[in-house]
Amino acid sequence: MMGWEAAWPAQCGCADAVSGEPVLYEPGGAAWGADEAELPARLAETIDAEKGVEIRKVKRDYGRILVIFEASVRRLSEQMGREIEAARFRPNVVVDADLAPYAEYELERGMSIRLGDNEFTLQKPCERCVLPSWDPTGENVRDKELHKFIINELDNHFGIYLRVNDPVTIKVGDGISG
Repeated sequence: MMGWEAAWPAQCGCADAVSGEPVLYEPGGAAWGADEAELPARLAETIDAEKGVEIRKVKRDYGRILVIFEASVRRLSEQMGREIEAARFRPNVVVDADLAPYAEYELERGMSIRLGDNEFTLQKPCERCVLPSWDPTGENVRDKELHKFIINELDNHFGIYLRVNDPVTIKVGDGISG
């Protein structure tokens, strides 16, 4: 599954790019509309999922953005004794702010945060699945020690979710305040 990518809006010239629906790209680059009937079978085939794959759409009236902080990534790297790449967490935004490592977990849920010209609501810390333990390049290599550390030392959290009600644009260098 690590070799697959998703985009919304789509980044291709396919029909779903025009309709605004999510598109998944398989490792070879072929684009699949999220609602294509053959997609679950193709996903199952490429990841050797004998039981198949089920795709469920989730209806929300808001968007969610995963944010991680450079200070926390640096501290995690120090604690692990090696560099941990921010890409392992598959964040939407990486923030370099004047905060202590892991300070994001002390922020109050529901508080407003400005990132660039946009206002977000702090939703919750990101409870981590096994995804960060898998190599972000798509290689089938797992870092089980990282996963154990996140569970045992960080209460299985890394990053925070921000809620947004409308599409936004965030640029490199945008400030953060809250």
